[in-house]
Amino acid sequence: MANKTVVNSLPDIPELGKGTPNFCNFIKDNVVFQKANDPNTAIFSIENTQQPSMVGGAVALFQLGDGIREPHWHPNAWQLTYLLQGKAETSILDPTTNRVVKCMLDKPGMTAFVNMGWLHWTNGLEKDTQLLLFFNNTFQTQNASTLYLNVDASVWNESLDFDPNVYNTLIQPLVNSKQIPVVIGPPVPC
Repeated sequence: MANKTVVNSLPDIPELGKGTPNFCNFIKDNVVFQKANDPNTAIFSIENTQQPSMVGGAVALFQLGDGIREPHWHPNAWQLTYLLQGKAETSILDPTTNRVVKCMLDKPGMTAFVNMGWLHWTNGLEKDTQLLLFFNNTFQTQNASTLYLNVDASVWNESLDFDPNVYNTLIQPLVNSKQIPVVIGPPVPC
């Protein structure tokens, strides 16, 4: 008896055996973020919820364009950024030196690696900038915009001597935004 080859492709998925996972996924079926005023600026991902056998990992397609991914960190995963097209600069705050390391991604195939828990952000330098992000875990993200909005001005005043009135004025664009977290800036006004 000859082995039957199953071709697993999108959008029509042929009959699979019992327990055979779907090996083909369309990354744009899982929208993580879409900028309100720019449908071409988005983040899509495939994680173990779409691909159960992909234990402890994730991949994201990041259509950044010429926007900026707000400063953020992943408390549970490292990130490998791979440039597909366009140009980008990934900036990483090294907590061992308190200096910002800048990785210029100016040709397809260039990469930037971000350690777990390190603050980083990415600037798209061309309108067609697209990145593929790899994570060693189903990643969590803490965005700077949610940090600024959820830590009371009095805490910033007591710990860093920030004037609460000045602080509240500085975060006003976030307060007025319909897009929190910002994810890809600048914030979209209400």
